[in-house]
Amino acid sequence: MTLKQTLSELERKFMPQIANHEQNDVIALLKEEGIECELLKLFPDQIRHSQSKVNKDKVKAIINDIRSGKSIPPIFISSDNAIIDGHHRWIAFKILNEPIKCIRIGLPQKEAIIKFKEIECQLK
Repeated sequence: MTLKQTLSELERKFMPQIANHEQNDVIALLKEEGIECELLKLFPDQIRHSQSKVNKDKVKAIINDIRSGKSIPPIFISSDNAIIDGHHRWIAFKILNEPIKCIRIGLPQKEAIIKFKEIECQLK
């Protein structure tokens, strides 16, 4: 598996960018609005990507972190298993063929991306 084989769809600039330290705030805001959040582990092949480009150096750094045993934050996925935030982490786990921690939210992909862009603005 190479990085090129895992990419397509939306440009990164259209995708939400949630910092790892903001994950708990995001979950709290979603729950305030009655949107379910479920923590689970899935193999990367069970998840669909949404973003067309990633930074290869960032993916390589995450692979090194995984191999060294560093704790990696979960990615956010939609109710239909599309990535909302965490493409670099997903690709790293896909290359390693290891399960990844996910937070599945109770919205389909398009609605989830819109909601996360709203939350991204709230957190700034």
